Amino acid sequence: MKKLLLTIFVSLMWFNISIAEEKEIIFINKDETVNSYQAQAISFSLFEKISDILEIYIQQSHVPFMFETKDSKIKFLPDTPLSELLTFKAVSIDLNNDGIDEVITYVSGNLVCGSSGCSSFILEGKEKDWKIIGEYFPGARTIISSNKTNGFFDISYTGSKKYSCKFKGKSYQCD
Repeated sequence: MKKLLLTIFVSLMWFNISIAEEKEIIFINKDETVNSYQAQAISFSLFEKISDILEIYIQQSHVPFMFETKDSKIKFLPDTPLSELLTFKAVSIDLNNDGIDEVITYVSGNLVCGSSGCSSFILEGKEKDWKIIGEYFPGARTIISSNKTNGFFDISYTGSKKYSCKFKGKSYQCD
């Protein structure tokens, strides 16, 4: 009987520890600014994506057509601050228990979001050597699971349904 009670007690403790390790991140509720570590991760890993977005905006999408007529429906005028068009929120979290935090960043703003939401990126690296190891959409609500795949915590996110990302090979694969 003591052995059975001990087994139940240990199982309940393990279950509580597993639940406690799960972390929910809701980016749309975060008022925090990006810190220098996260800014470095964003700058070095998302540079190409941000450059492509700005190039499309400036050369193809909006600026060339801004002055065609007075009735233009273009929302982004040349005097609109970039901070209204493209913003970042981020959290630092060690996803693989190697002692180095990865960065999950939520990229929002009129340049990058659609009617269904905005994307989040999972970034890995250090100093000037950062890379994207995952991307998911919509990215406003993220849950870091206590479960792991290939040494990395699984990640789930929600939109119209619940999705999941698991680490396979060198990056997260999301459904």
